[in-house]
Amino acid sequence: MKQKKRISILLIFMMLFSISLTIPSVTYAATIPYSGIPVSSGHYFPVNIVIGQDDRLYVAEYSGNKIIKMDRGGQNKTTFVSGISQPVGMVFDAAGNLYVAQYNGSKVIKVDSSGNTTLTRDFSYDYLTGIALSSEGKLFVVSYWSGKIYKMNTDGTDFSEFATGLRAGSLIGMTIDEDDNLYVADLSNNKVIKITPDATVSDFITNIALPRWVALGKDGFFYVAASGSRTIEKISQNGTKVATFSTGTFAPWGISVDAGGYIYFTESNNSTHKIVGNAETFDTRHIGLIMNTEMSDGYADPAAFLVSGAASNPQVINAVVSGSSITLTLNESVAALDNSLKVSYAKTGINNITTTGINSISTTGSVYELDDFSNLSIKNNILLVINAESIPQIKVAKGTSLNEVNLPVSGTVYLNNTTTSAAITWDGGTPAYNGNIAGTYTFSGTFNVGNNISNPNNIKASVDVVVSDAPPVIPPTENLDQPVPTGLIGVTPTSLANSDGKITGTATGMEYKLSSSGTWLPVTSTEIIGLPAGTYPMRYAAKTGFNASPSVNVIVEAYRAPSTGGSSSGSSSSPLPLLQLPSVSNDIEMIINNEIQKSGTEIRTEINGRTEVRVVVDSQQMNNHIEKAIKINNGNNEVIVPVLNTGDTIRVALTGEVIKKMEDNNFKLSVKDEKIEYRIDAENFTIEKAAQTMGVSLDNLQSIDVEVSINKITSVEIEALKEQAKASGHTIVFEPVQFEITARITSADGKVEELKINRFNSFAERIIEIPEGIDPSNITTGIVFNKDGSYSHVPTVVFEKGGKWYASINSLTNSTYAVIGNPVAVDLVKGHWSEKVINDMASRLILVDHENFVADKAVTRAEFAEYIVRASGLYREGLFIENKFTDIGTSKHLTSILIANDWGIIQGYLDGTFKPEAAITREEAMTMYAKVMDIVRLPEGSNNRILQYKDAKQVATWAYEAVSKTLSAGVFNGRTEDTITPKGTLTHAEALTAIRNLLTESGLINK
Repeated sequence: MKQKKRISILLIFMMLFSISLTIPSVTYAATIPYSGIPVSSGHYFPVNIVIGQDDRLYVAEYSGNKIIKMDRGGQNKTTFVSGISQPVGMVFDAAGNLYVAQYNGSKVIKVDSSGNTTLTRDFSYDYLTGIALSSEGKLFVVSYWSGKIYKMNTDGTDFSEFATGLRAGSLIGMTIDEDDNLYVADLSNNKVIKITPDATVSDFITNIALPRWVALGKDGFFYVAASGSRTIEKISQNGTKVATFSTGTFAPWGISVDAGGYIYFTESNNSTHKIVGNAETFDTRHIGLIMNTEMSDGYADPAAFLVSGAASNPQVINAVVSGSSITLTLNESVAALDNSLKVSYAKTGINNITTTGINSISTTGSVYELDDFSNLSIKNNILLVINAESIPQIKVAKGTSLNEVNLPVSGTVYLNNTTTSAAITWDGGTPAYNGNIAGTYTFSGTFNVGNNISNPNNIKASVDVVVSDAPPVIPPTENLDQPVPTGLIGVTPTSLANSDGKITGTATGMEYKLSSSGTWLPVTSTEIIGLPAGTYPMRYAAKTGFNASPSVNVIVEAYRAPSTGGSSSGSSSSPLPLLQLPSVSNDIEMIINNEIQKSGTEIRTEINGRTEVRVVVDSQQMNNHIEKAIKINNGNNEVIVPVLNTGDTIRVALTGEVIKKMEDNNFKLSVKDEKIEYRIDAENFTIEKAAQTMGVSLDNLQSIDVEVSINKITSVEIEALKEQAKASGHTIVFEPVQFEITARITSADGKVEELKINRFNSFAERIIEIPEGIDPSNITTGIVFNKDGSYSHVPTVVFEKGGKWYASINSLTNSTYAVIGNPVAVDLVKGHWSEKVINDMASRLILVDHENFVADKAVTRAEFAEYIVRASGLYREGLFIENKFTDIGTSKHLTSILIANDWGIIQGYLDGTFKPEAAITREEAMTMYAKVMDIVRLPEGSNNRILQYKDAKQVATWAYEAVSKTLSAGVFNGRTEDTITPKGTLTHAEALTAIRNLLTESGLINK
């Protein structure tokens, strides 16, 4: 709906006959510096703002439990309606009635123009956020806790569930377009979703940092409040980001955008603001304004503008409007030190600024006058010269004329926030230069800076020219030859230098450091790496003031095998530090849906004493085999890669194209040698997301190399981890093994970019044979290691097959894994009904602080997060996850809370708190167990157990589905045979028992 820019005859005339100006323009998707204007303060957590039919602002005060009404400049602020329990969503109908969605009140109410309220619908315990009104007069309401969107008439009748299955505890702001498509801010998923009138859900725009609100402006663009990045994102109707507005230190909540492009937003620090555009100086006499809308071209009244904050007190003498730009010409110059420049606009009735006919979404042809604004901050781009880089002394021989001295034509100038290069105009020297007389001549130069740079202290360039009686010394080139081995991987010419980064000429002792680029320069374009034996000349960049360049011959020698001893004759030669021994390769046979297929090559090499086995898959053959397999079997498809040669490292290389085909057809990939197997669903490679991150189009997935690796860590690393375990009283049963998945792309210039794929959508299984002589009953759990050597539980099953014992370790991430023995008996639960469960949970490192365990104490939200994260194998030390909550900074369970929230298991409250010490209710816990069931893919049972409990009707609407789900799956049980007690608290013993039920029912640990 963006109008074409019109260039007026008046503007062309002005451009031809006045000074030529360069007006800064908005770069699409670039962040526009914060230039907001305060509208109103003193609110009580304002979460939303809308423009009413009366052209006034209405602000929903979440903590104030009321709606505030005021002019768009913040004047005449009054309470429109009070007594509303945590209002969030607001929408006006055509008659001027306001519909309000209450969070804690769980109601939608109607407020007429006089502030009288009537109940539209009571939603019981459903916490409500966004609300929208369709062209057909239908209300749509967001349920924050259940992740549903309801549809109804404006009187609450004809009520139905419109969209379900969305993420619970994540949906807040909602808007609607003229075609009745809904757009909803999905906070935890960092995106805005689109829901069509037939309830089809799709992603509208992704990668938005914690979006709390989305609004459709009267200019036809969508605006998203990204509280995580403290920005407001401007989005076109096809989902393309066109601009990013910074909100400074404010985390934005609700948004409303008027026809003039003014962006109004609320923020949690109890104030409201508007962004009208941004302003900056682009030389000492001109200020450019970029407004948030297209305007009618021509002159504006200069008297309507006031510029303040400049020492010179300038007046605006000309104002020219073109598209979204306004250029102001001043009668006096502004200075670099004017740090508080502001501009205000007040309509005078003469040449008022108008938009180009976009006063609403659907109407055309009308004009809209921009509102007045005051004290819009101006970014001062006038730079100040504060110093200049010193210029090295220049040495010349006697007889050198001034024209031959080669004084620098430019120099580096230090400004107040950057540096620049400026042309220099030199004087004749002091004393006046005479190349026939030896001595030192000091030259002074004037910097020629641009119109946007001021040099009030008249800082100048300076250089000494020394006329010498003797010519300069030429640096030596002898004794610099260096040998390197054939095929040395990763060596660069700089590594031939001495350890101090210098090459020293022995004849005179003079030193020549590496050049600014830090590299030796080859005489030819031939690369040194991997060359056959021979001599390769290199040269080095000359030192300033000399005409010669040091040179060196790089001697590449053939590999010499190490001496095996046993012979006393002849000379013994130590080998050069060659990294790679000859390779051995074999064709491999994969098993695809139980059929053996030849699809690649296995290459075995030895590198620095460690054996590496690399399997390279033939993409074309693999594609053909997969196509054949899926025609026969569309169910559980599997590709098994059996590695023939056992090595310290196993690497299996496939292309992104093969991975995508496997993902599309529900394939599982298995890489195995005789003792270790790594089984992973192809969907866990998230190849489309990896391609997007690496900037690869989906039709070019074959350019991505995907490597699955199994790596036996070194003996030194093993001993360190064993000592760490021993210090904790644990025994590592077998040597830790590292599992990795890496995506790589190689650019045309040979640059390699890597991306580690470390987080999965479903569990990946690692099956490791337990060494002979180890009693399987002594194994308690698998562990995953953190970077600092600490470790935590991952779900593990020990089983016997074919007379051998194995440990099946399941995890949602990649890392280094092992199993430990750690039998624990918790003294505090002896004789308690939960004794066996608690002992097992302590042995598995799920219950960590078992010495202070109280079985029948109510579990808090923070403690529950700790249990559920450790039990699921998600706990990791050292993870960086953004803290979205205001009250958990000192909690000892901080890491677990952040991980649980990051995986969508547990949510906070709308006011930004988590309430870590609050006791968790049984229905809240069941909601979280249900989310973990989704993660571990434990299906809901076929029985409807909830109906056997006489207090089932006491379960909140938002929790009912989850309660039913956990009961039917056997994860959770009632407090008694016929009561759930959903509002009751949950004890530590009950929490851990349900967690163990969840793990055993999912097959993730032994029963």
